Amino acid sequence: MSDLLKGPAPGASAVRCWTLTGDLGTVDVEVTGGGEHRLADVLPGVADLVGRPVDGLWAGSTRLPDDMPLSSAALDHGAVLGMGRPARQLGAGAAHSALELHVVGGPDAGRTFPLGQGQHTIGRSSEAQIRLDDPDVSRRHAVVQVGGGAVRIADLGSSNGSRLDGADLAGKVHEWPTGGVLRLGASALTLAGTVEPSVALDAGPGGRRRVRPVPRLDAPPPEVEVRFPRPPAPAPGLPAPSPL
Repeated sequence: MSDLLKGPAPGASAVRCWTLTGDLGTVDVEVTGGGEHRLADVLPGVADLVGRPVDGLWAGSTRLPDDMPLSSAALDHGAVLGMGRPARQLGAGAAHSALELHVVGGPDAGRTFPLGQGQHTIGRSSEAQIRLDDPDVSRRHAVVQVGGGAVRIADLGSSNGSRLDGADLAGKVHEWPTGGVLRLGASALTLAGTVEPSVALDAGPGGRRRVRPVPRLDAPPPEVEVRFPRPPAPAPGLPAPSPL
């Protein structure tokens, strides 16, 4: 299903497509708006489309502010957004992400959790985005923040504490490097994947992204050391002839 949601003001505009998910299923929409438009301009059209009020849109586990410009990266062409709740992953392969948490120890060893932009709570609660079936893990044990080109982890005052590569997280926010191991309760999790995209992207029209050309760097010519052979040693003197 496809509908056209138009911003209230005329002017230079571009069309981008979103996939919206919610309690009523999934709908694909085309959004027409210019750089002056905000997410709040689109929400009434979404509400008319689904026939009920929509309490904001979500990117992953993060609620997007209503005053977010349509030119923001989270609202790019092709974005999957949740209506009034965190976005539901689509498709059989959607559980995989460039950035993931792998459970490598404890009752849930072998499980994988994709990480998108925003905050992700780790805990035993059913409301935690990263839920661990570990009795030694608190209901809200720790929080992972993905954004700004980095992943950060903080303990939420858990009963048994958390350690990242052996460092106690009590009262501090730590950057979580790829390959670092987080230990909480009887569980261990490691961060896999890359935080930064492999190519630099620039904003394009209509929420598209352009690959920024990378200047070619020519390697400087190697320094070559030329070694000349050592001059030959003088020949030893001939022995004097013996008398006859």
